[in-house]
Amino acid sequence: NHLSPEQIQLLKRWIEEGAEYAPHWAFVKPKRPAVPVIEGTSNPIDAFIRKEQAARKTDGDEEAMYYDADFIRDLRQRRDDRQ
Repeated sequence: NHLSPEQIQLLKRWIEEGAEYAPHWAFVKPKRPAVPVIEGTSNPIDAFIRKEQAARKTDGDEEAMYYDADFIRDLRQRRDDRQ
């Protein structure tokens, strides 16, 4: 499959006009974020949750937050046990 003359001209015009392009997120290698330092947290998952709560200016449902964090920690422990 080749490009038609119209498609080639369109691409040339796009390039001449600055051709802004950003790679699709699916093809960008993810970067591991630094664990936030949050007073009163000893687990990275809790630190991320607390940081998000602070950004949203909400305390959230404490019971639900700890249930979710416990669930994630349990999954992580199971993964580590398998390795």
